[in-house]
Amino acid sequence: MWLTPVPTPEELRAVYGEGYFANDHFMSGQDSDIYGYYDYLAERFDRQSGYVDFLREVRSGGFTGGEKPARLLDIGCGFGFLLDVAQDEGFQVEGVEFNERVVATAKAKYSFPIYCGDVADFPGKGYDVITMFDVIEHVLDPFAVIEKCCSMVRVGGLVVIVTMDSDSPVSLLFGKRLEDFRRVREHLTFWTRRSIGRLLEERGFGVKRIRYYGHTFKLGFLAKRVSMCSAALGWLPAKAVAAFGIADVRIRLNPLTKMMVLAVRER
Repeated sequence: MWLTPVPTPEELRAVYGEGYFANDHFMSGQDSDIYGYYDYLAERFDRQSGYVDFLREVRSGGFTGGEKPARLLDIGCGFGFLLDVAQDEGFQVEGVEFNERVVATAKAKYSFPIYCGDVADFPGKGYDVITMFDVIEHVLDPFAVIEKCCSMVRVGGLVVIVTMDSDSPVSLLFGKRLEDFRRVREHLTFWTRRSIGRLLEERGFGVKRIRYYGHTFKLGFLAKRVSMCSAALGWLPAKAVAAFGIADVRIRLNPLTKMMVLAVRER
């Protein structure tokens, strides 16, 4: 599915400005305010805990080639959270990110290389693993991005895409109330297992696995996010969190709305 009409370049630049990773209005419940992240930097621990399990899954699946450190490229790497964990797990890492301010912040903290610009202009080749977490739905030409991935990953190498499954039972149940469907200022395409599989297979990849991908949340933040989707559904969790003082307790939750696709380049 494609968003119609597509936002103009000026509208997209406004969305991805300074407030994208720290959007104070995110929790207002208004569709126009649902973009980016309430406080992305505060989510570092929660995101990285999930990355560890994912990277070990990649290793155990035999996707990383021989004995040399596997080369991993993260497209849309943001502040480098995934690259940081991957480096600790023994990968040789690089990133691509178009947001200059974010790249400057990441480079001040980490020593691994991050290319600032459009992935279409990135010259890298021969990667064992390419990752795109919450990226494919943002790009104007997803077909060109996948073709670019095919040119950068080695034959037998792995491409990993995480995006919303628009056809999951939970997505269909909540429909336009679901947060990912309401991100119409930034989400330009909406994928299903079938459509993302076809996109990859037509460009030389074989889909090896598709599974749902969860996230770690603080209970207080989770209750607010549920209320944004459904006030009736979020009322009880919000009351329970307040009554028991458990707003800062973390849980790992898989709401069955986001899919992780693992595909191997076959030709």
